Amino acid sequence: MNKLAALMVGSVLFFSQTVYAEDAQSGERTWWGGISAKYWMVNYNSPSVQSTSVSQIIPTIAVGYKDFFYTLSIIGNQKAGNTEYQEESFGFGYRVTPNIAAVLGFRVFGEIPPPGGAVINRTAYQTAAVLFNWPVPDSKLLLNGSLGYGFGKPQNGNFPDDNSNHPYSGVEFGVSYPVADSAKVSLGYKAEKFDLPYRNANATVTTSGVADKSGFYFGADYSF
Repeated sequence: MNKLAALMVGSVLFFSQTVYAEDAQSGERTWWGGISAKYWMVNYNSPSVQSTSVSQIIPTIAVGYKDFFYTLSIIGNQKAGNTEYQEESFGFGYRVTPNIAAVLGFRVFGEIPPPGGAVINRTAYQTAAVLFNWPVPDSKLLLNGSLGYGFGKPQNGNFPDDNSNHPYSGVEFGVSYPVADSAKVSLGYKAEKFDLPYRNANATVTTSGVADKSGFYFGADYSF
């Protein structure tokens, strides 16, 4: 794992800010946790796929001890036009204030093109993050979101000539509403950009391109 290349105001880990807000803000639980799922209506665009609609489900688990927490999300292979992409992420965070948390994370993202196309460009990113939540006055609504940035390197040996730090960036904003003491539903918008190495199977020179994911999502969270 290469050294962390950037610290910033943000991250786009697949983490439920509503789960974090419910348990970390209470200040009453030593151990806490949560599970969440988001249905993300993605517009996916990359050098391999031009503006393709993808329906993606994002499962996440979170476990915390006092102000510290850990999150994990594994997406697996996701069909996008004539190619597939895969990703997973995990992060370690700390609640700085009742409404703000900082996270250091590790993400992996890459495309699996059809046979005879570009080589697999699975890339490992290290990220830094800020997550936030803010209760709406005189309402049960909770505003939440994240901002993120990081850098990555190809994870396999397909790009021996690539010494670049490939940037990653993302943003997420949403609103959630409690439907029970430990459950919430949410609606929001999420966007991510992964800079990736590209090289056709019969080529010797590596170039860079951006995989862009954006769209609205619906979510549900349960904390315990």
